[in-house]
Amino acid sequence: MDSRDYIWALTINNAADVPADFDPPAAISDLVAGVFLPQSEPDWLRRRAYPARILLLTHEALWVVAHPRAKEQQLVIPLGDIEALECGRILLIGWIGLRCGSLQQDLGYNRRGSVIVERFLTRLKASWLTTETHQAEIELSERRDYGAAPNDKFKYALETELIDDQERPQIRFFHPSIRRVRRRLFGNVFRKETRSAADLILLTQRRLLWITERRGATCAPYGTVSYSTPFTAVADVTCQRTEHEPELCICLRSGEIWRLPLDDSDETEARLFADAIRRALAARKTPQ
Repeated sequence: MDSRDYIWALTINNAADVPADFDPPAAISDLVAGVFLPQSEPDWLRRRAYPARILLLTHEALWVVAHPRAKEQQLVIPLGDIEALECGRILLIGWIGLRCGSLQQDLGYNRRGSVIVERFLTRLKASWLTTETHQAEIELSERRDYGAAPNDKFKYALETELIDDQERPQIRFFHPSIRRVRRRLFGNVFRKETRSAADLILLTQRRLLWITERRGATCAPYGTVSYSTPFTAVADVTCQRTEHEPELCICLRSGEIWRLPLDDSDETEARLFADAIRRALAARKTPQ
C-alpha cells in the first residue's frame, strides 16, 4: 500500500515498522524511537503543504526522511547541534520545528494522531537534553513563581510538555491573556474586543521552556506553541521597555531572541524573574 494514503501517525519501533515504500538509512543500527508523519490534505488546487515523512531517532542523531516521491534530501542532525525545538499544537494543525544554526526545518503533521507524535517527542526531548553538549548544572538560590497563576489551559500544556515525573519547574513566570474592549461612537453598539496572547516561561533542571498562545503576530486561543532550549544555549535574559510596552527577551547564544510582549502590570514580576535566571546563568557550571 502507498503510505501517502495513510492519514494517521504510526509508531516505528524497528526496521519492520517502516512503510515499505520508504528508503530508510542503512546506517541506522541503534534506533531509539521513530514515527511516521502522514502527508497533508490537498488544497483546492490538489497541492499539499508537506509530504509524508519518517523521523528516526538514534542515540546520536535525528534522521528526517521524506517519501521518495517528494524528492527531498535526507537530513541527519546530530542531537548536540539542535539549539531549539518548537512544537506547534493548534487544533488539528501540528508541527515540529528544528533549529540548528542556519537550519530552520518545520515538519508539519495532522494532530489526529497526536498521542503517537507526543510519545515520540518525549523520547526526542529526553535524548536531546541529556547529550553531553547540552548538560549543565543549574544553581538557583531561590525557587519561586512570578507573575499570575497559570490557567487550566497552560497547566495542561505544561503537563504535555514535561518529559517525565522528574522534570519539574524550578522557577516560572506566567503572563495571562489581557482582554481589551474599544468602544466607538455609541457605547456598546460599535465596539472591538481584542485579547492578547498568554505566555508561560520556566526553567527546569534540563531546559528553558516557553509555552505561548502567540503564533507570529496573532493569538491562537485554541492551541499553544512551545519552544525549548538547553540551559547551555541561553546567553542572557533581560526585561526592557520598548517604545510602547515592556518585553521579556530570551537571548540565545546563536543570536536568536525570543520576545515576550508584556503588560505594564507584569513588568516588576518579569524583572524579578529575569534577575533570577541571570543569577543562575552567572553560576552555571558545564561539565569538563
